[in-house]
Amino acid sequence: MYDFGVLLRQLRKNKKMTQQQLADKLGMNKSNISRYEQNIQVPSHEVMVELAAIFNVSLDYLTGLSNKNAVSLNGLTESQTEIILGLSNMFREKKPMVFRGFTNQQLEMLNSIVREFSKTEQ
Repeated sequence: MYDFGVLLRQLRKNKKMTQQQLADKLGMNKSNISRYEQNIQVPSHEVMVELAAIFNVSLDYLTGLSNKNAVSLNGLTESQTEIILGLSNMFREKKPMVFRGFTNQQLEMLNSIVREFSKTEQ
């Protein structure tokens, strides 16, 4: 059975956040977080969107419609986003994972990752 309060508490604790830290991120009082976790108060749509971004989950997940996590690509460069999406697609392929060396596609992806992480902030 879906319980928003339990889910929120789990997400918060998984991020090692206190109620006060989460409240600060949302610009509200700690008591609001407590009421959400006790299912006394329901967050507004705007707060739900912020919670989804903070915990990198979908709104479907937060509302109990899906049990799948989401990965936020906010704040990543276009190159970084392409790498993450490429990796995600590789993992979705239903090919057996017997290691016999890297394919050209995998080597290209690894090179992209190394180049991206080697960039310095300017």
